[in-house]
Amino acid sequence: MEMNKHFINKLKKENKNLYIDINNLKKHKKNLELVIENIKSSKVFKLWQHTQFLPKIINKIKMKYLNKFTHTSIQSNFSSSEPIKEKVSIIIPTRNGGKDFENNLDKLIHQEGIPNKEIIIMDNESTDGTFEYAKKMNCNVYKVQEKLFHHGKTRNEGVLKATGEYLILTVQDAYISDSKALCKLINFVKKYHLSAASCIQKPKPEADSFAIWQNHYHYSVLNPDHNSIVYLGEKIKGIFNDLSFMEKRKIVCIDDVLTCYKNEALKKYKFSETIDFAEDAEIAVKFIKDGKNIGITSKVIAFHSHNVDALYIFKRSFIDTVSLKDIFLEKPNRFFHKNDVKTEITTIFLLLSTLFSDKKPSSFNGMLRTANNFKKNKEKNDIIKLLEMIYPSTVLNLKNIDINLVRSIKKSIETNYYSYKKYCEKKELKPNFTKMATNILGVFLAEIIIYDNNKMYEIIKESIGKRV
Repeated sequence: MEMNKHFINKLKKENKNLYIDINNLKKHKKNLELVIENIKSSKVFKLWQHTQFLPKIINKIKMKYLNKFTHTSIQSNFSSSEPIKEKVSIIIPTRNGGKDFENNLDKLIHQEGIPNKEIIIMDNESTDGTFEYAKKMNCNVYKVQEKLFHHGKTRNEGVLKATGEYLILTVQDAYISDSKALCKLINFVKKYHLSAASCIQKPKPEADSFAIWQNHYHYSVLNPDHNSIVYLGEKIKGIFNDLSFMEKRKIVCIDDVLTCYKNEALKKYKFSETIDFAEDAEIAVKFIKDGKNIGITSKVIAFHSHNVDALYIFKRSFIDTVSLKDIFLEKPNRFFHKNDVKTEITTIFLLLSTLFSDKKPSSFNGMLRTANNFKKNKEKNDIIKLLEMIYPSTVLNLKNIDINLVRSIKKSIETNYYSYKKYCEKKELKPNFTKMATNILGVFLAEIIIYDNNKMYEIIKESIGKRV
């Protein structure tokens, strides 16, 4: 403790404002390492070294000093509807957008304070009149072959066609009610010299209970007070790789549901054309690692949500977890292997299959009861067919499962469902156990493969990714 006090006092003397950058912090690396070595020498910690507890403690100690002495972000109350003199390009990928797209496009066309704007539509072979409607509304419409559509590449093509100084990237089903929303978003970017800034999202009025809860949970973890935040790239770039998974996730706040980019920044860094999803998160990491500022403003709201089935939720949670692993170049490491990968994957699919059987369980114990009565390879639902793409002729039964993994899944599902259920009671909504359970199972499946890091990762990523 004396050494720690000496360390802090030394920092105080060096700078009265208690501010140091990462380079100064590195000068005291030996002191910090000594603290960590003392912890590692503890007999108790030696017993726990086979878990991830020790790395978590070390990271917390490290982040305590980093957060105290390095200002990595600022909160803002700034909001301005001052008209934008520069040209603005709005880029939207579309496919069969229907009436929602028409309504949303009308809102974008009539945004106030942006007299000089162009709207670029990258249409993916729509058959419902989306292409024709966009043409009718004097948008610049370009056809994209369905087989060639890619979240990153298609957006890059739209960016190359854009001539505005500021680029607004959005999606066909994002609804913006504020007639000055884009003006506010662009002014936020200008005020803080940002490479990109996104807005707060809220679920649409027709959103189901799970979509509403997902939005609530997302912000309760990443931005509970719905603050406007500017992340300072120059202060973060030197420590980004040392941050925890969730710390990185908080900083990577860019979401192309509605984002404003500086044209020169986006054309320089470009969206990745190799990753399948989360192109917005990937480019946010590029900005931060090169010292560029990014942010999120609570003064602009986009209404966006999806009412989707449980199988889609499973696939999406899998894809999102895998994509973030690729982008952050790390393993989330939230639980640990006890058996071979096949056993763990089979365990996931057995539990998943119970949710799509005739007897739809409403609790985890109900899932286990259903699994106990599962007939060998006779209930050929979509889940079993997907598993057989990976392991042909696999037998699903309770004799071939990882009991430790089952306990971890049980705890996660029951904890999250309890929170979801309480939220629904408060909002007078009806909870959906199946959707919550499939969401958790998708994350577990992804993290099993991430942790193992073998060829099965690519097989499952491809098989599920094609169906999202």
